[in-house]
This record gives sequence, C-alpha cells and structure tokens, in this order.
Amino acid sequence: FWSFPYIGLSDKGVPQFAIIDQTPGTKTRVESGTLLDYMVYSGVKDPVFSGGLSTNFRYQQFTLSATFNFQLGHHKRLNPFMRSQATSGGIGQLRIPDPEKNASTELNKRWRQPGDEKYTNIPGLLSASAYTETLTPWWNGEPYAFAENIWEMYNYSDIRVVSGNYLKLQSLNLRYVFSDQVCKRLNVSSLYVSLSGTNLFTWSAKELRGQDPTSQSGSSSKINVAVPATYTISVNVAF
Repeated sequence: FWSFPYIGLSDKGVPQFAIIDQTPGTKTRVESGTLLDYMVYSGVKDPVFSGGLSTNFRYQQFTLSATFNFQLGHHKRLNPFMRSQATSGGIGQLRIPDPEKNASTELNKRWRQPGDEKYTNIPGLLSASAYTETLTPWWNGEPYAFAENIWEMYNYSDIRVVSGNYLKLQSLNLRYVFSDQVCKRLNVSSLYVSLSGTNLFTWSAKELRGQDPTSQSGSSSKINVAVPATYTISVNVAF
C-alpha cells in the first residue's frame, strides 16, 4: 500500500507533505502525473510469515505449557487521528472528537505554539476559522485533487504507518499433579490443579500503544484495543 510523504508540521501546527508543500508557505502546483507519483510505498498489509509455537516443560509434578502466535513482514496504519463524522448536510468531515467523546492520548503531545513543530508530529487544535480553511485546500475541485483535505492525507501518510510484526503469548498453563501418596491419603485416584491464562501479552511496535495488531486485517482501517487477559483456576479430582 501507499502513503502520502509527510515532512512535518508548519509553524501553525498543520501537517505538510512532500511535493505538495515542499516549502512552507509555497504551494507546488502539480497538474500532471498520477496520484502514486506523489506518494511513497509503505509495504504490504498482509504478513509475509505467520505461524505458531507450542512448548511444554515438565519438572517433577509441575508441567508448564505455552502457545505463541506470530506474524512478520508487514505494516499497519494507526487508527485515524481525525475521524470522519457526518455533518447535518450528510457530508463526512474529518474533525477532532467533540468534548463529550473519547479522544486519543496522542493529543497530549500535540502542537501548541510556534516552535513545537520541531518536537512533535501531532497537529495542533486549530481555531474554528483555521480548521475550516484546511477543509478547502488549493487543489479543491481540480481534476488532480490529492485528497479531500490535509487531514485525510495525514491519516494516510507514512508517519501513521508502523510495523505489524508481533509475537503474542496466546496461552499459558501451569499444572501441578499430586503424588499417589497424597491421593491415597485423600481417597482419590488422581488430583491436579492448574492455573491458565489467555491473551496474556503481545510484543509489537511501541507506536501501537496497547492496540492489538491482530485485530486489523484486510482493508479495515481500525485497530482495536488489546483483548483483556483471562485467567482460570481448575481443580480436577477423580475417584
């Protein structure tokens, strides 16, 4: 898949892109070529390698077993920073969530004042008028339009692409089998207890910030939060 080449924020906290905004404040009017001429290759979304690994260790009356899953060789887009929300006119606009809605913690690192563009890639919260102006870029209405607006380009830029490689500890089980002597004293033929867990941990790109890389596939644009781990204690008795 392909992405818009992000080159940083302007001194107003607005995303800029190579060729289209190569020099801050100067618009490079590109009137020929195809869209891919102004994008960069970001890799593949489907993993090149995928598989699993099962292990089993035994020591005296303890048995420890684990199952791992992994995928390698692909990339994913982060969840959209500016989501499309329908307006009263039925036209989707990319906008920051309303105050009563949840927002990404990425906003804590957003651009706040001139000079911040040297330290962050998270756009600023613009005034209503400044934001409205970004919705009508200079190429609006032209046959060579790059995107609806710069926020769509930011969502589909290379700065929002991360490695999709991961190693997941899918399950872990620890079992203790009581000896025949103990079973005989308790008048049972066998007895064991076990502690197991699933969805325990995923090693993946730190940029995902807890999102589960296994939850995005195909053309989906969303990555869900990690599935909570579950734990089970079992006691098995046979008479």
